[in-house]
Amino acid sequence: MKHKRRQVLTTPLSFDQFEKQAYSAKLFGGTVFINLKAGRFGYRDDLSRQVAAHIVYDRARTVMNLKNELIAKRKNKDQPLRKVRYERQ
Repeated sequence: MKHKRRQVLTTPLSFDQFEKQAYSAKLFGGTVFINLKAGRFGYRDDLSRQVAAHIVYDRARTVMNLKNELIAKRKNKDQPLRKVRYERQ
């Protein structure tokens, strides 16, 4: 039987950590961006359309790493991105 885990929001995710760890980011509108490195993110559907990383960082709702694990999220636009860790219940 699998252990249940729950999300715990911890410290804010810095912009440097965001650039290094993020593989994809989903915005509040539902748009998904993929990290192209060098400070650029591309639309998932059209990677030739690129956006600066700081714009995605400011508007991201959830951030996933390369293993498709949730690493940071925010509940509303006014809150900072916060790291996520899991603990057993």
